[in-house]
Amino acid sequence: MSGANLPEPGAAPPAPARLPPNRWGLASAVCAMTGLVLTGGGMAVGLLLKDGFLTFGLGFLALIAAVVCGHVGLRRARRSPASPGGRRLAIAGLAVGYALLLLWPILIAVALGLFLWLAVQWRGA
Repeated sequence: MSGANLPEPGAAPPAPARLPPNRWGLASAVCAMTGLVLTGGGMAVGLLLKDGFLTFGLGFLALIAAVVCGHVGLRRARRSPASPGGRRLAIAGLAVGYALLLLWPILIAVALGLFLWLAVQWRGA
């Protein structure tokens, strides 16, 4: 036997294979933060400009993407627990996504109430 696969004495051991990061958890966190910005900014801008309601709707879509990516990220983190950092990001994306999706009806009611109040104030002036 020639020992072709054995390292030389005194040589450093081979580096362990790195697992790819859990990109679904990162995507969940990014979509959740985008949804947070677009939902809050869309509500504020929607009172002033007609395009603000478009950003409000895009925020809703970003929150749905955050929840979907978060669930996929958690499933992938369970399958390969050595994957770096994806589980925490997926949980954060899920928490923000679900919290804002639950608040969405309240935000719509507040936006419509403020819009109607401003319309009445504007007509009365």
